[in-house]
Parts: sequence; structure tokens; C-alpha cells
Amino acid sequence: MYEKQMLKGFITKIILICLLTLILFPFPIAEVFKYKFMGAYVALIFSFFLLPAVFFLNKSYWGNKFTIGLWFLRILALLIFLIVTPREGLTQMDLIPFIGAFIMTFFYEVGYFITTIGYFEKFLKYWMWLNVFICVYVFIIVVPIFLRQGYIGVINSMDVIRNYYPSWPNHFGIYLVLLFWVIMYFRSHNKNYALLFILIFSMLFLTSSRTAFLALAVSIVFALYINRKKRSVVSVLSVLGLLTFSGYVIFTLKSMGGFGSSLEHTIAERQFRWVETFYLWKQHPFTGYGFRSFTEIVPYYFYEGKTLIATGSSHNDYIDLLLRGGLFYSIGFWTFILLTVWQSVKSINQKSELLKHLSYCTIVLLISAFFQNPFKNPIILAYFWSYIAFVAIHTNTNILKLKKPQ
Repeated sequence: MYEKQMLKGFITKIILICLLTLILFPFPIAEVFKYKFMGAYVALIFSFFLLPAVFFLNKSYWGNKFTIGLWFLRILALLIFLIVTPREGLTQMDLIPFIGAFIMTFFYEVGYFITTIGYFEKFLKYWMWLNVFICVYVFIIVVPIFLRQGYIGVINSMDVIRNYYPSWPNHFGIYLVLLFWVIMYFRSHNKNYALLFILIFSMLFLTSSRTAFLALAVSIVFALYINRKKRSVVSVLSVLGLLTFSGYVIFTLKSMGGFGSSLEHTIAERQFRWVETFYLWKQHPFTGYGFRSFTEIVPYYFYEGKTLIATGSSHNDYIDLLLRGGLFYSIGFWTFILLTVWQSVKSINQKSELLKHLSYCTIVLLISAFFQNPFKNPIILAYFWSYIAFVAIHTNTNILKLKKPQ
């Protein structure tokens, strides 16, 4: 019996590692009508055999308020897509973004299954170590550039680095902040994990991602507030002082890269994008454009009213979803996310340190969404929806019931 359990545990761990390796693979596996088909989609396809076990065998699934809320969002998204299709027409280019966004939500069921069988903490630990290996890989690429050309050289070599890691620098910076909070949790089990912070912060510095740094700062302030009864005034002021100084250094150094890297230029570019977005949104405020690609809806914008520039990205998930999904869906989705954070914080107790640290990760994503598109990134979405499943199970029972795999 013991040998069978050992074999079952070994096979489960191998499956989790393979699943995570697919999710975290940084390069597109294929391009489907110019859309990058990432490993996360393949991982989800391989995981669909789990869905019957979740839908029909897990008694807690349909009785969970998070499950009901998510299915409401799925049905609402489908209805909006069907309502908008006669107006906007339907092409393969329109269908793929909707299908991609829709099926990524099924990582909730994958996370639900993993949590139910008691392997979520293992899943998270493997996610952490695979990300550490990715950090080492990127470190090997970026550091030689830094040594030869300096900090400004790294900023100017962005396109070169993206050939080796496409999510550089901003989404990679967001990964690093998420990784920081996961390591913070496991550090309570093994103090040696604190050494990984050297790698995390050195890479975060090299990304020069103001979005990632701001998200880290806000999440730390949030964490200090949640743990305010355990912290002294001196420790709080020390952390805030360190964040302020580091932020000043990063913002100042990046501005040295020229006008194209300056904060003023970044703000101006986003403002012109968002003005064009709001103009188009006001034409269909309630249903939006049926979750079509943002760059298909807003292919260009005018910079300072005269220069036509390709949009590339909305650089704001809130505005992006408002345009693509309309007012009704946007309110529903962000309300769902905020209620998740609120429910997590409300359920925090001495036995739920993991839930607490994952809540900090959600704050990171919510702040990053003001300036980037983390909620459209397949790697982040796989992690995020799995986390929602963990919250759903935990807050449904109000007792953290994680089996400890041997």
C-alpha cells in the first residue's frame, strides 16, 4: 500500500512539473492567424480530462459561490460575443481572441482539482523553482550586456533581449514580483530561500520596469497594513524609506535612457492611446466590441494630434476590458476580482499564511493592470485562475485543508 502511494505521488509530481513547464515556456509554440499560441494553451488542452472529475465528482464545486460567479461571467461573455457578432461581423481574427480569453478561465478548474487532491502547495513550489531557473536563464543573457554597456545599454537592448525572452521587461518584472511573494511564503519553512531575493531584486533592477516596482511597493504597503499589529513603527518606516529611495533610483536611471524612456513620454503615449480608446468605447458603451483584439479595434492612435503610431497594446487592462467587453462585463469582472481579495483578507487567520501571500499577489496584478496587461498574459492567467480556485475552496470551508504529500 505504501509503495502504491509513493508511486501515485511520484507520478502526480511529474505531471505537475510537465504541466508547469508547458505553462512557463516563454516562447510561442505556434502562431495562429498572427496570434501567438503559447504553451499555457497546450497545458490547458492536456488538462481537459480533469474537467469531468471536477464537474461531476466534486460535490463542493457547484455549491461554491466563486464557481457560480465565474460561470456567470463566462455566460455573460458568451452572450455579449453573440450580441455583438451581427453588428461587427465574424472572422477568424475575431474568433481567436475570444476563444483564447474564454478557455483560459478553465485554469480555475485545473486549480480546483489540484487543490482538492491536496497538491496546491506542491504546485506552487514547483512553479517557484521553475521560475527561478527562468530567472537564471535571463540573468545569463542580460548581465553580459550590463557589464559591456551599462544600465542604459540594457534599456536600449530591449529588442535584443526579447529575442531570448519575449516578456522582457515589464511582464517579466511582474513575474518577479509574484515570485517574490511566493518565496516570502516558503521562506517561513526554509530560511535559506531568502538567498533567492538577491536574484529577484537584481533582475528587477535590470528590468527597469516602473510598473513592476510600483506594484511591489503597493503590495508591500498592503502587507504592512494587514500585519500592522505585528510590525513596529520603525520597521514600517524603514521599509517605506527603502522603497522610496529604490524607486527614485530606478525612475531616475531609466529617464537617462533618453526621451523615449522618460516617464513623461510614457505617460503621454498612454494618454493618447486611452483618448482614442474612450472615443471608440462611447460608440458601444454597454457591450463593447465582443472581446475582439484590442489592436484590431484600435490599430493606430495620433501622437500629439499629428503622428500616426501603431497601437501595439492598450497598456491598461481596465480600459482594455472596458472597450472589448463593455461596461456590464467590465463591472462584473473587476467586482469578482475585488470580492476575491476581500474574501481572502476576511478569511485570513493564523492557519492561512499561504492565502495571505497569494492575496498580495493579486494586489500586484491589480496595480500592474493600470499600466500593463497582466490579465491578458497566458502565463499569469494560468497562475491567477489557479489561485482563485484555491481561494474558492479555502473560503468555502473556512479551514485550510491541504493534504501534505509525502
